[in-house]
Amino acid sequence: MRADLHIHTTASDGIFPPEAIVAMAKEHNLNVIAVTDHDTTSGISGAQAAANDLQITFIPGVEISAGGDLEIHVLGYGINPDAKSLKTLFSAMQDERIMRTKAILQRLEQLGCPLDSEAVFASAMGVVGRPHIARAMVEKGYVPTVQDAFRKYLSKGKPAFVSREKLDTAHVIRILTEAGGVPVLAHPTLLNMPQEHLLPLLSQWKDAGLMGIEVYHPTQRGAFDSWRRLADRFGFLITGGSDYHAPDRADGPLGGVAADWQTAENDIQHLQTLIGHALQ
Repeated sequence: MRADLHIHTTASDGIFPPEAIVAMAKEHNLNVIAVTDHDTTSGISGAQAAANDLQITFIPGVEISAGGDLEIHVLGYGINPDAKSLKTLFSAMQDERIMRTKAILQRLEQLGCPLDSEAVFASAMGVVGRPHIARAMVEKGYVPTVQDAFRKYLSKGKPAFVSREKLDTAHVIRILTEAGGVPVLAHPTLLNMPQEHLLPLLSQWKDAGLMGIEVYHPTQRGAFDSWRRLADRFGFLITGGSDYHAPDRADGPLGGVAADWQTAENDIQHLQTLIGHALQ
């Protein structure tokens, strides 16, 4: 089995629409995929329909940003995209994203990098975020690549960075559970935290309903076994995905960790069992 359970589309900050992503998944010989856009479920219906047509197993998902500047991302699998709790949360998060984007654009203008705000917002077919600003900076010639935009201006500690409103991670986990989802901690290595410091947080989040850890992620290559052992220690589900957004990102290609994820069939059966229990 070849699977990729972490993919972004134009519904958030990916550059390909859901239907195109599914067609690409077919070309990459993926059997199981999940669309996990940031703070929105609007890409799910289109991706689901396309996956049905191409006979690819599709798992509805989402990736929610919690923890403020700590950037704790929680994936939710098998969620009901129309759940009232999700819609209420996403509406508030969208308002916060708009305000943050305007603040970043104001800082960039003060730094001598003015951008057309209307064009930036228009480029975001779904939720707006820093990648849309980064791509606009590349188009204007302020930086050569999206990575340079983040490295010089948009990352934490850089001159145009604006903090996000902090959402309690346990609260996000509970909302995903209420929406029938299976909550999974995304790419834990990006927390830049030694595993021993993560242990008490994992215990707290497990009490709140966390069910898994994303072990197979491009940033964790070379440490898969270590993260797998940690997941086993807590009895967590194991997932994996490329975190694919666009060809110009360092994450790698669609399905980029599928070959590494040798236990995908068993892990996905475990996930589907948990999804089934959540629906009961």
